[in-house]
Amino acid sequence: MLSKHQITTDKIYFNESNEITLYFDNIRAKLGKDNLEEKVMRLEQILPNLSGESGVLDLQNYSEDRKNVTFQKDG
Repeated sequence: MLSKHQITTDKIYFNESNEITLYFDNIRAKLGKDNLEEKVMRLEQILPNLSGESGVLDLQNYSEDRKNVTFQKDG
């Protein structure tokens, strides 16, 4: 799915609940475990805007109906 959207990660992490976090340099993108295709499509749009940033991009609650995405800078 990531290669379909030309997204390359440094690391893919699954927690004990099988929720996914993707690592890109200093960005951690929390995807959760539902609606992954929608989240990856949104991630593809957001990542270029976060170049040089460090923090957590939270897409866990993102869906067609709920379009909320937050970014919490480190520090």
